[in-house]
Amino acid sequence: MLQKFMIALCAVFALSACGGDDQDDQSRIVLNPPEDLNAGEDEEPEEEEEPEEEPPVEPWVSVTFDAETDIDSWEAVCVSAECNATTTLAYNADAQAMDVTPDWLTAGDEIEVSTPIDPEIADLSGGFAHLNLFVPVSHSGMIAQVFFQDASDRKGYIGYTTTTAGWNTFYLESIALEDFGFANEGFDLTAINRMGVQIQSAEGFLDLNDTLHIDDAIISSEAITVEEKPVMPVTLEPLATGDESFTFDSDVQGWSNDGSAGSAVSHDADAGALVITPDWDNADEGGNRPKAMGITTNVISNATVRMIVTLTEAQVEGGIGVQPYIQQNADPFNQVFGSITTTGLVAGDNLITYEAGELENAMRIGVQLVGPITGGEADVALIKQVEIDLPEGNGEETNSGITVDMTSGWRASGDLTVSYSEAGVSYQPEAASDQMVFDPAGPADYAGADIVFTYEVDQAFIDSGANLQPFFQLKDYASWDYHFCWIGNGDLALGEQTFTCTIPATLENGNAPTIPDGQTAQVGVQTNGGGAGTVTISSVTINLAE
Repeated sequence: MLQKFMIALCAVFALSACGGDDQDDQSRIVLNPPEDLNAGEDEEPEEEEEPEEEPPVEPWVSVTFDAETDIDSWEAVCVSAECNATTTLAYNADAQAMDVTPDWLTAGDEIEVSTPIDPEIADLSGGFAHLNLFVPVSHSGMIAQVFFQDASDRKGYIGYTTTTAGWNTFYLESIALEDFGFANEGFDLTAINRMGVQIQSAEGFLDLNDTLHIDDAIISSEAITVEEKPVMPVTLEPLATGDESFTFDSDVQGWSNDGSAGSAVSHDADAGALVITPDWDNADEGGNRPKAMGITTNVISNATVRMIVTLTEAQVEGGIGVQPYIQQNADPFNQVFGSITTTGLVAGDNLITYEAGELENAMRIGVQLVGPITGGEADVALIKQVEIDLPEGNGEETNSGITVDMTSGWRASGDLTVSYSEAGVSYQPEAASDQMVFDPAGPADYAGADIVFTYEVDQAFIDSGANLQPFFQLKDYASWDYHFCWIGNGDLALGEQTFTCTIPATLENGNAPTIPDGQTAQVGVQTNGGGAGTVTISSVTINLAE
């Protein structure tokens, strides 16, 4: 009985050697783990099907000008009334773009550069369009607009855009009829067969022969990612030789940093340029700005100055300004500054033109960099060329020029006072019509006279919103007849500026601008629209008509 019980236990617990003989392994019983009791043969796991990728959107037009044949379908047509202007289209392998060189004949010329699309008819409702247009600095401000043409030759124009120098991107997404600035009656957005860009001439373009570029022309049913166009540095041809010139081919030609602390002037032989290495840490708005200055052989009062200034992309995007100036060649070394150019600057060469004001014994020409800037602080600026065109008389002072004393003889209206310093004569206006004047004596005929003011306002004056009015006024013998000029608040900037107020032959109330013998007039500035801060006049020159 005991033997039967032991056999039963062996069967239940699967003992490997419960009685009997274990001469080989065949007598052993091995149990699978519980989870594998019913396991069969190993099966291959089923592979999950990956979702099919949607095919990429095929654009109707995608012209990136990677090949010369990309320009074959493009044409240029002058579409304005009585327009005979022509345009040359060419392939630019270096830029991988299409060159567009217009030959403008009138200021009203409108040229359309366009290409057909594939398929012949496309529904652009809710679609996407893109075009890059490069504008040289000479054409900065040119008007351009993208347009589309339908199968019945009707056109829709997106609207005028004022371009800037460099690449201008036209990006249109989810296009709808209401997006168009103008469209011919019946224009059908569902039947488009052509796209292009219209460019318009202006007065200053007629003598130019400069080239624009078109790239990345795309039309698609859906938006497509387009790589941002890299900056194309502008390169200008050398300027025509003026009456006096600096080319910097071999050295700095005597130019210096004009005492600007920390900044340096050197020469770049490879670029054939003067180098300004700015020290922005030491720069301030009180006159210590990175600059370079050279000495001329002629008096350059009233001269026209042109210079090529080369900047980096970081400097331009950081808000750098460029300001030319002239300076006397002897004590007190007075200066007349041009306006500060910030808008329209591009990476590469920039043409800066400066109409120098009246300044006795001006035989120094300079340029300063204006900050603060938010990028490119470690970059240098290059001056490649400076050309000076002298006025008639070779810049010599004429007998009609009267230099006003800036150390005495000035007064301010009401209870206001004037103060004198090395910077000139100043006052602090508090309200509209606050004046600071001097009293030129007669006899003198001011008809056609140019009164040249060199002045400076501070930030408080600009922030007040006030305008500045230079003026000429007779006194009670002529019922206080007058002529006011105008400097709008938007034209005011920190630093010295120059303004010329020309006196007409007849004043506002009909009197001639003649100061009788034994009498005086008053000449100066007044505020308009408010007043605050400080106004300083550093020089006034009166040029009577011949």
